[in-house]
Amino acid sequence: MTQSVLSEKEGQKVTPSQDTLETTPAARRSGSPIKVAVALVLLLLVAIAVYAAYMHFRDRVSSDDANVDGHISAIAPKISGNVIEVAVLDNQTVKAGQVLVRIDPRDYQAAVDIAKAALSQAESQLRAARVTVPWISDTTQSGNTVASAQLAD
Repeated sequence: MTQSVLSEKEGQKVTPSQDTLETTPAARRSGSPIKVAVALVLLLLVAIAVYAAYMHFRDRVSSDDANVDGHISAIAPKISGNVIEVAVLDNQTVKAGQVLVRIDPRDYQAAVDIAKAALSQAESQLRAARVTVPWISDTTQSGNTVASAQLAD
């Protein structure tokens, strides 16, 4: 007694003694080596382009609301003068105490020379005063003595 049953999926008649339908496996497609190599090269080129774009745009600042967050440090000189050398580049990180600029020393050297000349003049006036003050003091004292003697007469 063989009974045939209509397969629901394929519309074929199957006998109950058959557990499964016999079908031929689909042929496996294998890509040609050239297609695989081209795909790998394209993937590598895309990765290089993404890396290059990242390196190019990583230091760029962008904002949708025109506000930029950042660290601003005020720099103020302790003295004024003409700058003869800038020791840092734009946007270079610096440390506390690092020399940023060199100022022309000629104006300050002239001021030092003037101060040394004033010191030398003051020292010479001191030496002269050490000689003349005792002399004036003795002269004044003798003048007082003469005036006292004339009054006593």
